[in-house]
Amino acid sequence: MYSIFDKLLENCNVGCNAGDKLTGTVVSMDKKLVYIDMSLKDFAILPRNEVSLTGENAEDVLPVGESREFLVTSVSRRNAQPTLSFKALELEIAWERARQQLEDNVVMESPVVEATKGGYRVDMKGLKSFLPISQICPQYLIGELVGKIISVKLVDVDESKNRCVCSNRKAVAEDEKSASTLAALKVGDVVSGHIQNVTGFGAFVDLNGVAGLLHVSQISNERINTTAGIFQIGEPIKCMVLALDRERGRISLTTKKLEPSAGDMLRNRGLVMEKAEEMASLFRERVAAAEAAVRTEKSCTDTSS
Repeated sequence: MYSIFDKLLENCNVGCNAGDKLTGTVVSMDKKLVYIDMSLKDFAILPRNEVSLTGENAEDVLPVGESREFLVTSVSRRNAQPTLSFKALELEIAWERARQQLEDNVVMESPVVEATKGGYRVDMKGLKSFLPISQICPQYLIGELVGKIISVKLVDVDESKNRCVCSNRKAVAEDEKSASTLAALKVGDVVSGHIQNVTGFGAFVDLNGVAGLLHVSQISNERINTTAGIFQIGEPIKCMVLALDRERGRISLTTKKLEPSAGDMLRNRGLVMEKAEEMASLFRERVAAAEAAVRTEKSCTDTSS
């Protein structure tokens, strides 16, 4: 009777299919594989590179005796031995976590792990998110960005298209409670920012999410023929607000008015930055004095009439 029963068990194929999620227990492992007991005819195999989404060792993630759920990725036709993945289930969780973080508008501190065309890859606990260069605050572009940890916020998550996009700019704007805004600025104000872009006609300065133009004619009292070599992307800079167009959202900046001596922006920029507030104050005093003189002259003219 026992021999008949054993034969029936051998002929009985209690199998599984690719895509199934099954629970099993880790029984052993070697240099390439982890062996999982799933109460099948033979142990299921889990390649080590399918253990962890973040690259952790199999011994740390799945110690012998541990029972976990696994995803069946394929089944051998010859011996019905399934191949498993634990990483695939972690990836499902990572996508779900990303969707929730997008919905909750969460700001995260994440490491930049790779440079790619048009931007960088940011690691969000195993899920790689694309960070476009246009979405990086310029101060982070000084030196090597790979390896740094920066603030990011997810802006697009679509698992069906394998698309996960984040923004450093939006995250920083969220954190900057005292960020300068267009509505709060006045002509004569000294503002601190970072060089965002350099063109033939000047430099754009990022003022905590608000962009201002430092025209080539407003860089220095000394004549400048080209902007080449004057600024570095991401360089911190102080400027004075020269003009505002709130309807068009435009800010004109100057460092020319902050120079203690002509040419200091080219040869002694540190001094210009150090004296910025003092020079701006003198400029405002001169403007106020000129406006007072005009009012006095107008008043005298009206009286004599």
